[in-house]
Amino acid sequence: MRTVFVCFVAIFGIGLVSAQNLARRSASNDASVPLRENELHATIAKYESVLRQLLELPALKTSPKPGTTAPVRREAIIAEMSRLFELCRPTFKYTPRFTNYKPDSIGLAKASRQRQNLEKLIKWGAVAKTDPIVASKQETVSLALFADSFGLFLIRLADLTHTPSSKWSPYLVPPDGE
Repeated sequence: MRTVFVCFVAIFGIGLVSAQNLARRSASNDASVPLRENELHATIAKYESVLRQLLELPALKTSPKPGTTAPVRREAIIAEMSRLFELCRPTFKYTPRFTNYKPDSIGLAKASRQRQNLEKLIKWGAVAKTDPIVASKQETVSLALFADSFGLFLIRLADLTHTPSSKWSPYLVPPDGE
């Protein structure tokens, strides 16, 4: 039940954060304006505290970085998502079938420090293999695209941190039908 609540809070909260931030943008509400550092840090801090509370993880002892209004690079987004993934990983209840993907479809350079983290997130299904954070050649991501990516990320974390019912999850039933 707690996981369902986490999923609901994540989806509802992302929608509110995105709508509020888009409304605060320029009068045109141009969704192509890149995500800003302060928006990323505020969103990550909000959901990290929710995840820590609901998954009964130790409380955060430091305050979040304030950030600037400068556009945030994809690598910073990937680093934060990977950090949250590793924070929640000890509470995972099962290991899913890993996602197949084409390494050539990743827009980050092979020498990038975050490429390994991105490949891990794709493999676990925490980031879609066709997501703009993955496939784009641009260094920045719009707020709307970040909200979609982060919403999927939170839903996957909710999925991995609860034990599904074997009645409704055929991949948990043993092959001989017992």
